[in-house]
Amino acid sequence: MARPKTYSKEKITVAKLDVDVHRKNIKNLNLRVYPSEQKIRLSVPRRTPEKTIIQFLTDKLPWIKKHLQQKRKAPVNRTLKFVSGEKHWVWGQ
Repeated sequence: MARPKTYSKEKITVAKLDVDVHRKNIKNLNLRVYPSEQKIRLSVPRRTPEKTIIQFLTDKLPWIKKHLQQKRKAPVNRTLKFVSGEKHWVWGQ
């Protein structure tokens, strides 16, 4: 199945958060949060009014903030010491 083509891209600021809005030929609003990059992306149907987009983001604000903070709470990768008997994963094996 072909991916929906992005017709336009715009930035909206809601509660001091910048959101990349991509208008596509889709049926639902799709919200993605990238905590590692501190980015928020919202894909919306082409003819969705801006008022609906802002209302959706306002309703989801607690969820967005929670997921943006996940990177800060994630455990820091420890450095490998290459000690005899220690396992090191290579290519997922």
